[in-house]
Amino acid sequence: MYYRLLHNSLRQLIEVKVALKNLLTFTSYSEFKRVFPYDGTRKLYRWAQKPWTFWGKEMIESIVWHGFHTYSASPI
Repeated sequence: MYYRLLHNSLRQLIEVKVALKNLLTFTSYSEFKRVFPYDGTRKLYRWAQKPWTFWGKEMIESIVWHGFHTYSASPI
């Protein structure tokens, strides 16, 4: 049981890391919205290209929070 929980947590962390790594590669708002389909996406998109600013950091934190709280592990 603990192994499966750890495995799923590590998988989730890897997915979040990949999403953050690819954060600066979005070419359009529609592509960004497809990856992060939740309220406030347009506001967050403005800061996707500016992660060094205060609001850029807030955007990254909200994406990480959203990813952790909406994640559903696929069965192994």
